[in-house]
Amino acid sequence: MSLQDLETDRLESLGTYDLDGDLGLEGVLELAASACETPVAYVCVVEEEVVRVLACVGSTDRQLAREGTFCSWVVDNHATLVVPDVTADRRFASRERVGGAPGAQSFAGLPLIGRDGLPLGVLCVADLVPREFSLTQLDTLRTLADGVVNVLELRRLDRLAGAPGDVQTLGRRLRRALDHGELVTWFQPVVQLESGAPYGLEALVRWENPQRGVLGPSSFLSAVDRSGLSLPLGRHVLHQALRTLADLGSAELRRVAVNVSPLQLARPGLASSVLADLSAHRLDPSCLSLEVTEQGLAGDVAVRELSALREAGVQIALDDYGTGRASLKQLLDLPITSLKLDGSLVSRLSDPRVVTVVRSTISMATDLGIEVVAEGVETEEERRALLSLGCTLGQGHLFCAAVSARDLPDVLSQLSPERPVKRPVAAGHVLLMEASRSAFVDSLTDRLADALRAVGPVVLVASASHRAALESAVAERGLQREGYSVLSSEDLVDDWSPLLSVPAGATVVSDLSGLLWSRGQVSAAIELEDLLGRLPATVCCGHESWALAAHGTPQQLRRLHEQHGTEDVAPAVTGLAALRPDARELVERMLAAGASTHSIAAALGAEGFPSPSGVRWHWRQIERLLTATSA
Repeated sequence: MSLQDLETDRLESLGTYDLDGDLGLEGVLELAASACETPVAYVCVVEEEVVRVLACVGSTDRQLAREGTFCSWVVDNHATLVVPDVTADRRFASRERVGGAPGAQSFAGLPLIGRDGLPLGVLCVADLVPREFSLTQLDTLRTLADGVVNVLELRRLDRLAGAPGDVQTLGRRLRRALDHGELVTWFQPVVQLESGAPYGLEALVRWENPQRGVLGPSSFLSAVDRSGLSLPLGRHVLHQALRTLADLGSAELRRVAVNVSPLQLARPGLASSVLADLSAHRLDPSCLSLEVTEQGLAGDVAVRELSALREAGVQIALDDYGTGRASLKQLLDLPITSLKLDGSLVSRLSDPRVVTVVRSTISMATDLGIEVVAEGVETEEERRALLSLGCTLGQGHLFCAAVSARDLPDVLSQLSPERPVKRPVAAGHVLLMEASRSAFVDSLTDRLADALRAVGPVVLVASASHRAALESAVAERGLQREGYSVLSSEDLVDDWSPLLSVPAGATVVSDLSGLLWSRGQVSAAIELEDLLGRLPATVCCGHESWALAAHGTPQQLRRLHEQHGTEDVAPAVTGLAALRPDARELVERMLAAGASTHSIAAALGAEGFPSPSGVRWHWRQIERLLTATSA
């Protein structure tokens, strides 16, 4: 997931809180200022363009421009920030002010993480003189930050409306599941009822929970809605669905259907976002069907966004038809192109009254030029009955249950044996995993050297530090040549479009996906691997093993391996070896000094090192790393 997408999700989450009025936080701030011995303490939220102060002691500021502020840094990096002396910190030495305190020279701020795992704002303290902040003081601030978050969660709009309190815990778990690639898109084929041949797909979300296995939507979708995750999850499912359709490249599959929540429809910008995603995957708009419910059709924004999508060629399906009060007026006034007959009607086709309703519905829809798809087709009798009533398309367990994207090609081939679907494989997509930085650079150097010896275009995608080491090593081998392209990984982190212009037949040596993975942006790294796998080129992707061990879930690591045709893999690393080298050095130094696991966790958080959980360091994580190291 890109930084821009995360910021979009964060602002949407912030919009689900009512933070106006007195929140009663002054007592917490007085404790923070007293514990840290500072004259200034405040709680703020970071909005799109401003930092809004909710409560403070020692300052009268209520709003600051966001750009360049320490609070913005804390939120953008999802990490604690400690600046003992602003004049000695090259990142911020040019600033005249720190946070909201005129003349402040030192600062400590901790992110306030909401229940969906995203930073809402910051708990900060500042002093007028340069000074250090002890680990005990930072631990106290963390405890107080947890208390502030509890107060803010009481102001969540769904909590004000009486939603259950356990949503907070589940919401954070779901946010982490989304970031770690556990919320995945499965697919159920839509088939021609006459032949059983595949016609299209419906995208359905599943939670591949590491502890509980694969969970269906009924176990978590209500928490998704209450946690403000409907919008980011909706974008994620749409992207996964379009990518899968593009990867399959099957002419027999007419379209993929994706459910759109009422919350997505209520926000302006849905049409432009969907069309941009279609363009990015080079798919015609007609290959996408957006499934909406009657509840989502209320409001002018929904009608306007759906009309714009329909004009562009996107199909619009009315889902769960037969369970609500959908009227003929809706079918005439809204840009509906298909109806999804609910499974509750299909299962009752033995009732003559239901047969009459279904027959009239199919006849009316056909006369209006509206396609009909029957859901929940479970038996051969239901299939024959639907065909006799004029329905030609359906989906259900009679043909196939929902399956994962990796199993989909085999399922489609079974449904249509005379036209086997090719499983997309990234030919020549090489995965390099190395346990040490030197070994990592050596492996990439070997790959780059081989490419420079061969005939054909070569593209090197590397971070500044890797690029210098690689080019120096290649030059020592006497293999420097003119005409090969060099792209900066740092420049491509948020915009991968330059990679689309890689010439056919080129060899690409890249550390970009490894860079994203090392930053904890695992979903984005996997999406990039998919993009690289579709290039008409031989691709070598380099990863440092510590990053894979620190951030990746078993499901994500399996997915990474599946995306590569060949592998050159070093042994898996565990314990302290799984840490970033500079983080490992800090832990070893503190252990030698006799520091506690609590202090080590606090120090890692204060330095901004990412934790395996993606939220913040905890002393139990340190104990697990030490246990694995000793074993």
